[in-house]
Amino acid sequence: MTANLPVVDPLKVHAPVLVIRGEYDGIATEADLLNFYRQLPNADRQYVSLPGTAHSVATAKNRHLFWHVMRSFLDMPAPVSIEKVG
Repeated sequence: MTANLPVVDPLKVHAPVLVIRGEYDGIATEADLLNFYRQLPNADRQYVSLPGTAHSVATAKNRHLFWHVMRSFLDMPAPVSIEKVG
């Protein structure tokens, strides 16, 4: 299952991204996810590691942490554009 990860080229992802990993995830390693995360071209990105959870963060014992992070990401205001001068 993990032999062909990532299934998406991070350089082609231009949308805002939230990467969430459970502390005890046995499928996606922290090193693999951070490598993917660092390659994302959009600066509007976040990486979160949730303590006390495994791979299924949305249904885990500490799922309230996942839902808090998700709501915060979705509710975050859009960044203000900075116009280039000159």
